[in-house]
Amino acid sequence: VQGILARNAATEAAAVGGRALWEAPRGMPIPRSEAALTPNVAAELLARADVRVPADRRRRELTAAETIARLERASGHGAAPGGYLDYAFDLGPHVRAVVLDVIRRDQGSGGIVRPAQLAFLRAALAGAGGRWVVVFTHAQLERVQNGAAALALLDRDPHVLAAIAGDTHVNRVAPRRTAAGGFWEITTASLIDYPQQARAFAIRATRGGGAEIDTWMLDHPATSGLPAISRELAYLDAQGGRPKREIGDRLDRNVRLYKAALRPAK
Repeated sequence: VQGILARNAATEAAAVGGRALWEAPRGMPIPRSEAALTPNVAAELLARADVRVPADRRRRELTAAETIARLERASGHGAAPGGYLDYAFDLGPHVRAVVLDVIRRDQGSGGIVRPAQLAFLRAALAGAGGRWVVVFTHAQLERVQNGAAALALLDRDPHVLAAIAGDTHVNRVAPRRTAAGGFWEITTASLIDYPQQARAFAIRATRGGGAEIDTWMLDHPATSGLPAISRELAYLDAQGGRPKREIGDRLDRNVRLYKAALRPAK
């Protein structure tokens, strides 16, 4: 809901009601793509819910606005005009982080960059001054609607150090080369994908005015209990990160990345 399927009366009724759908009805084709999971198909599936469960109003679905309000309270960052969670903050005295909320509010997992967000990004880059800039989005900008315009802003700014994203479920590190010097594009697999690792970062100054990014993968404690079961199930998932090699290659995981010092303006 919301990430792929639009929230509607049928999904809300299923969320709080006394019947659940645990498996697809026999003979009914199961949607195998995002495009195939239309509201009508979802409503037909939910109408066949046949497992009795306790009804509970606390399971109600949150609207996008309610979700943003809770994220604001948890993070301490206010939403930008329009109700999007775009904000900037310092990662130390010499690095500025910019978060761009590219999540769609209607339906579908694809992202979007709105015109007002381009203005926000332009102002955030200018406001960073001479500091390095790291940009965070859920999906890679090259994969979202109007993302090319946002990338064009990053391409022209020599202070951009890295663009960090998730969404693709793949560990990947690659340089993006531009006339202004370029930056690093970094994506990270989901925590649900084998081997269920998170990514850590450290940014340091180098001699001569450049910068380096150390990034490495972190295991969770999976020696016993639910963490161990979770990792086993991730390993057995025929469609998950192991067979699809979403873990990435060696240079997509633990690596040190460099950014050269900026050339003085002529």
